[in-house]
Amino acid sequence: MTADELAELKETQENPDAQASFKRVIRDAQWSDWKATLVVKTREYQGQLSQRVSVQALHKLDYAVESRELLGAIGRLVGSAAA
Repeated sequence: MTADELAELKETQENPDAQASFKRVIRDAQWSDWKATLVVKTREYQGQLSQRVSVQALHKLDYAVESRELLGAIGRLVGSAAA
């Protein structure tokens, strides 16, 4: 579901089916594991540091893919340490 579709569901307050759909989507997303790519920018304004965090990408976590990537990274580290 895109952000635009989710916003449309949220904005249709008078439709009980849309409200139920919105709540179901949010509830399902809250209890799932996600892989997020974030962009964090720090800036100073009037002597105060603040951070702005933006989500660049968000994907459901696939444990099999993540495991293969970690095993590959470990293999590269072990291989480079042995050389």
